[in-house]
Amino acid sequence: MSARKSVRFLSLILLSATFASPIHVLAQEECESDEAPPVISCPDLTIGTDPGICRGSVETGFRFEGLGVSASDDCEVDWVFCSYTNASGTVVPMNSNTQYDFPEGDTPISCTAGDEYGNEDTCDFYLTVEDQEPPQLGCPPSVIDCCPENDGPTRFCGGGPPSLVDDNCDGLVSRHEICDEIITECGPGEDGEALCTVSATDSAGNVASCSDVPGTLTGTTRYTWDLTKRAYDTETGEDVGSIAVNAGDQFLLNYEIVFHLSSSGAGEASLVDECVWYFDSNLDAGPDPLGSVCADDDDKTVDYAYLIGPFDTSEDCGGVTKYNEAWLTQNSDDGSFLAASEWNVAVNVTCFGCTHSQGYWKTHSYHGPAPFDDTWEFLPESQDRVFFLSGQSYYEVLWTPPSKGNAYYILAHQYIAAELNGLYAATEIAGQDPADGPLLPPEIESSFYQAMDLLSQYTPQEVEEFKGRNKANRDQFTNLAEVLDEFNSGLIGPGACSEDGL
Repeated sequence: MSARKSVRFLSLILLSATFASPIHVLAQEECESDEAPPVISCPDLTIGTDPGICRGSVETGFRFEGLGVSASDDCEVDWVFCSYTNASGTVVPMNSNTQYDFPEGDTPISCTAGDEYGNEDTCDFYLTVEDQEPPQLGCPPSVIDCCPENDGPTRFCGGGPPSLVDDNCDGLVSRHEICDEIITECGPGEDGEALCTVSATDSAGNVASCSDVPGTLTGTTRYTWDLTKRAYDTETGEDVGSIAVNAGDQFLLNYEIVFHLSSSGAGEASLVDECVWYFDSNLDAGPDPLGSVCADDDDKTVDYAYLIGPFDTSEDCGGVTKYNEAWLTQNSDDGSFLAASEWNVAVNVTCFGCTHSQGYWKTHSYHGPAPFDDTWEFLPESQDRVFFLSGQSYYEVLWTPPSKGNAYYILAHQYIAAELNGLYAATEIAGQDPADGPLLPPEIESSFYQAMDLLSQYTPQEVEEFKGRNKANRDQFTNLAEVLDEFNSGLIGPGACSEDGL
């Protein structure tokens, strides 16, 4: 038994002129002890926002019954206390018989009930304030644009005051209009009549709507426009989407923009004075337009050459993209965007630095006599690496003269110089991994790898025997050597280094 009770009798004697004896006896139960706590219940509570604001109010009541709280006890509930946690995380005590207002959303509330013996019970719940109020929509006559190509019973309206309406929680929401019935059609410059439905929906899904709103269809001249942008080759007239250049080069890239604007009575939007402004990212004029295109004009073509390069060898080696965009705007203070066209050119930037002759590399190895050029270290085993099928190191091949005109060594000397020049460009200029091989200009790249194939197939002795016997094969070696020599000497490619020497 959780509570022990006793009965106390009280005699209440009422005296009157007629009766001289007791007339009523009351029996009252008393709790002498109570070990069980009260039982408190507080289910989640949902209320709506108050009119015109994004908060909802509630009266707590004597023991917070206004919040849906109830409590019971074997003997008697002595007290009930509640508190809520606000948006900043602060716990706020609540008073009974007091009105509180809460923001839209969920607010956590905790309530505790206690008896006179110190027993307590607690419950937690959420008070949810829902936005149940629709936007404040008025239904005045609307003014909408007439688009003849959009004939039919359903036509979206293009305007009509006000375009935004007040909402208790969202502030402003868009007003949406649909023509339900076209009474009188309209054309450019002519008005018509319609019956419209005007509605507005807030973020909580509350909808305000009114139908059969008289509307005036305004026939407005409308326009269509487009623009195309391209880069092109002046000699062939063909489009240019990618180019290959050396880092130090400068060149003119030709661009063409074609603008078209026409009035048809059935287009995308009205214009301030039948004209639009055009801009181009290459021709930076700040906020000012480059010019205007008007509906009465023929198609307008803007053609110009734009200087590109030189390129930064610390950032642009390998490849960059030259971005360019042209666009149209309304010719008004707000400059509303209308359309754009872009043309981007991929630029393959080759960074070669400069080149040294085979005589330079011959004397600038680890063995001297000139100071060591550490480009040799980009070769596995440096100058001591075995050179193809020669049985000699790179260093030994460079110091072996082409006795009796041996075409093997004539090509080998130029090949070694081209490989080292290419490794310098790849590592020191372009920042590439030397394991990826040398970086070479396009005009000698094919010759370099043809030379590699030949040197991989023949020994010096075999090539020496070509002389007088196999002129065609020997000429392959000497012709490739001439091309690589022009590269190493600076006649083609990035040019010779000024400090070059033997």
